[in-house]
Order: sequence, then C-alpha cells, then structure tokens
Amino acid sequence: MSRPKSLVLANFDDAYMSALDALMASPLSSPFRKFSNTEYLPRMVHKDEDDNRIVYTVELPGYKEEDIKVTMENDIVTIEAKREQPYKAEINSSFTVGEVDIDAASGNLENGILTLIFPKREDAKPRRIPLK
Repeated sequence: MSRPKSLVLANFDDAYMSALDALMASPLSSPFRKFSNTEYLPRMVHKDEDDNRIVYTVELPGYKEEDIKVTMENDIVTIEAKREQPYKAEINSSFTVGEVDIDAASGNLENGILTLIFPKREDAKPRRIPLK
C-alpha cells in the first residue's frame, strides 16, 4: 500500500520543521522550553484493516530511519523516536494491534510517514461458517 506522492507531501518535512523552529524561537514558547526533551506535538496515526492485514501509518516528519525504533511485545506495538537535530525531541507511543503474525510484519519510512504492516494470523482471519 503506497501513498500518492505530491509536491506538498515531499516538502512537508521542510515546512513542518521551519514552522516548528519559528514556534520554538517565539517568546511565547519560553514556558514550554523546560520540556524540550519531549515533543508534545500530536501525531497523526491512521489505521487501515482488511481481512488479511492491519496497516498503520504514523506521521513522523523530520525523523530518519535510524532515529526510530519499533518493537512489539505480546500484542502491543511501541514506537520510540529520538533525535538531536535541529532540536532535541523524543516520541513514545504504544498501541494494541491484536492477533497478528509478528514474524511477517514489516515497516517503511518514506517522506516522514512511517508505515507498519501487520499480516493477520491465519486463525484470526474471518472464516465463513457453512450452513446446513
């Protein structure tokens, strides 16, 4: 599943970072600077599910692949993202994915969008019940 590419999406990271830098430089942001080690900006998370898989897309503009760690324990996925430049920021987010095949799970980061694909386990897929 791929997202359509556009000039707007390709330039989103740069625009986002510029706006965030301007906000953090503002005198109005000074009360929040003591929290500079954690990024409190909301992350857009989208879930798409069908009979065979669950796909999550998470907006992480400005982060590189080496900044992001995705782990799964039981049925809980945790996303940790840390970076030092252009400012120090950290994101931690967890969510439950249900009965998926973790060995077949995959992820991709492209243009600030993290895509996580979790195939459903065979025993968790819907089945038709025959009627007699």
